[in-house]
Amino acid sequence: MLASFKVSAARSLCLVPDRVVPRAKHLPAGRTLHLVDIENLAGAAREYRCSAAEALAQYRALAGVQEGDHVVIAAGGLMAFRAGNLWAGARVVAARGVNGADLALINEVSVPECIAARFDRVVIGSGDGIFVESINALRRLGIPVGVVAPIGGLSAHSYRAASFVRVMLPAISHQEAA
Repeated sequence: MLASFKVSAARSLCLVPDRVVPRAKHLPAGRTLHLVDIENLAGAAREYRCSAAEALAQYRALAGVQEGDHVVIAAGGLMAFRAGNLWAGARVVAARGVNGADLALINEVSVPECIAARFDRVVIGSGDGIFVESINALRRLGIPVGVVAPIGGLSAHSYRAASFVRVMLPAISHQEAA
């Protein structure tokens, strides 16, 4: 049976059509899994630093987050607590150590077949190259995978592997605006 598709304005930014026929009766059609490394988005590059609130606001706009999408935010310690307060309904995973947030998010997609059965697309909020294997595994199953990363914080490997890429621009600081 062929699925019919329509393209919404928010999703067209990602060049991925919305599915109107759900993968399963209990799941909404066109559902996206968002994997967000908030520490990466808020300060991956020295020239790009912003607050967690600014980073999440830009991510939401660039990734086309919609009702029914599933959001997982990974961060260490206090940042995890702050992120949970900034995005109601998101699942927050506290992580420790070097690459802790990245590894926690990779664990979320460790069984790509399960992700492909539940979601129509995946968007990763991090420019780190550590996600390339996960991106490739999901794309082999026909799931488009996007990357939203700060300018100066996007690895060339992630850029080449992703179905689409959106780059976050530096926030204008209050000092620059004055």
